[in-house]
Amino acid sequence: MKEILAVVNHWDGGAPGKEIDSLKRWMINSESGLFYHRFVSGDIVNYGASTSKKLSHCGAPVYTDEAVSYFGIYCPDWDHRVRPHNNSPNNCAIGVCLLHDFEGGGYSEKTLLSSAKLNGELLSYYGLDIRGCWTHSMICGEKYKHCPKEFVEKPEQWELFKDMVRHYL
Repeated sequence: MKEILAVVNHWDGGAPGKEIDSLKRWMINSESGLFYHRFVSGDIVNYGASTSKKLSHCGAPVYTDEAVSYFGIYCPDWDHRVRPHNNSPNNCAIGVCLLHDFEGGGYSEKTLLSSAKLNGELLSYYGLDIRGCWTHSMICGEKYKHCPKEFVEKPEQWELFKDMVRHYL
């Protein structure tokens, strides 16, 4: 990646209590092509791939107006179902997967604190402010992806999370 413009937060989906290593194995062995730069579960931060490596984690057929405005050339305003295309926020964003702790996609205090710290440290390292902290759904729209589910369904939780991130900037 030539530049980093954002940290994009995701959730793992499925049943709560997954282990990071089993999720990583599934991703590597599946044909989805999805992978993340970091995985967070409780107070564990696990390194997926180098932050210099482009990964598939936040592409979409169509992007939100907010994403098109923020990501510029990495998120052109056209229908991405048309192939081939090389531009997407995957080219300039770090993917962080928060493994949920509770049914319904909720997070424990440990997972939230670890993720907030990681987000803050990454944003600071790359010279970004809180505007660089995104969810997958903010990029592709809630109709395409409900990700992370907890933050989409409870927007106040996303605002609280961003307040936690600000403490690490």
